[in-house]
Amino acid sequence: MGFLFVIGLFALSGVTVAGSNPDLVEHMWFPGILAGLSFFLVIKIGFRLWQRNKND
Repeated sequence: MGFLFVIGLFALSGVTVAGSNPDLVEHMWFPGILAGLSFFLVIKIGFRLWQRNKND
C-alpha cells in the first residue's frame, strides 16, 4: 500500500511538471490517470484492511 502511495506522489509530480511545460500539456492525462488509479487503490485497500480489523 505504501508503494502505491509513492507511485501516486510520483504521478502527481508528473502532472505538475506537465502542467508547467506547454509542450507536455497534451500528455498530462497519463500521470493523471496513474495518480487517480493508485490513490483509488490505496483507499480501497485501506478500507478493506479497516473492515478486516473491525471484524476481528
